[in-house]
Amino acid sequence: MIAKSVIVNRSFLALCGAVLMCTAQRVSAQVSEVEPYFAVITQDATPMRCGDMDRFYKVAELDAGRIVKVIGESRAWARAEYPTGMTAFVRADEGSAEGTAVVLTRASKLRAANLAGPSGSWKPLLNERLAEGARLDLIENVTGRDGSVFFRVATPPGANGYVQLSRLRKASEAEINAHLTAGGIAIGASIEAAPTGQATAEETTAAIVDANDDAADSVAEETVETAQASTDTEATDEINEGVAEIDPSAVALEQEPVGHPLMTYDELELAFKDVLAEDIEHAEIEELIAEFNRVLESIDDTEVNSALRDRLERRVSMLSLRADYQGSLRDLGEREAAISADRAELEERITRLRNESEFSFVGRLSASKIYDGRRMPLLFRLESVGESPRTLGYLRPDEDDDLSNKLGLLIGVIGSSSQDATSELLIIEPERVVVIDQPSPIEN
Repeated sequence: MIAKSVIVNRSFLALCGAVLMCTAQRVSAQVSEVEPYFAVITQDATPMRCGDMDRFYKVAELDAGRIVKVIGESRAWARAEYPTGMTAFVRADEGSAEGTAVVLTRASKLRAANLAGPSGSWKPLLNERLAEGARLDLIENVTGRDGSVFFRVATPPGANGYVQLSRLRKASEAEINAHLTAGGIAIGASIEAAPTGQATAEETTAAIVDANDDAADSVAEETVETAQASTDTEATDEINEGVAEIDPSAVALEQEPVGHPLMTYDELELAFKDVLAEDIEHAEIEELIAEFNRVLESIDDTEVNSALRDRLERRVSMLSLRADYQGSLRDLGEREAAISADRAELEERITRLRNESEFSFVGRLSASKIYDGRRMPLLFRLESVGESPRTLGYLRPDEDDDLSNKLGLLIGVIGSSSQDATSELLIIEPERVVVIDQPSPIEN
């Protein structure tokens, strides 16, 4: 077991090294664009999340039969356009209410609305900021746990959520036609562009972090250069804007509602090392991936930010590999536990049948590889059911009861038995054979 573990660890480290030498990319589990198609939700209360992992918060619970438009896929997740009726949050310092609308007073990506409320809604809704002056349908004013005020608005085009592929099936032509006839393709929100001549403020950042990191477990000394802001920018949307020179450990990331702030660069690095040092079966890998992704979402994908994003994305790539390995180990453990539980339950049931019924024998009927009617006389083998199956005895063919139809089934036998003088086999003479149950999957 130890040798096997060493081999796995060496292979894993080699694989991680290869990943770190590649250009910065998300792993194969990244959601990729697909030819859009309509899909049907197959289970009630199916979560739609703000990201492609279970750790991301829920933005909706969809009923079975609901149709969504899928525009991207990974191995386990689908990216789908928001269905009608979805909402988002706008911070009060980003917009002002004008009747039944909210007008943005500065460019914003909005916030994907957490079902738990605005204080837990940290994920940017859109990839690109809506321009200052954009108008959104106002639903209501909402106050967070810390007293912050938000506007709940109808979502604009471009809002997407994530649903597990296992809870979707492709819609039929009839279902698609009914959906389109009912107006299901509408996002359900209106948005007006900013007045001509108004432009989004140019976003800048204060730090470029050297991303040349050739080892997974070493943290290189980083140098930081600064970019001068040409216009006023949103302090909460970038990393320490306007600071002349700064060390990576001091980089302060976008401020979040009280209770779940974003981690700083240095805190992410320390957490990364700690998680790598943990036993992989118990490590908080998915949680840390979510924290890295939250930080990445807060940093604009610009040239000046590319080095910092590259470094963070490489960390996510390595963590994702470990998460896949961790998931495999957990799946294996769960299957082994389920098999053990099923076996114990089956053994208990058989013992109860023996004690409470008239059956002389209870077991699974199988074909004999030795007594197959060709080289030796035809006999049917009766096996015990459990962790260590053994032969209970052999049944001779019965002209009145075709035992071949019961092969693989759990049966109870009423009858007598005797030991064959020549072969010393225990021969069961059945008076009646009763099928008790279909075979358990673990016994096949």
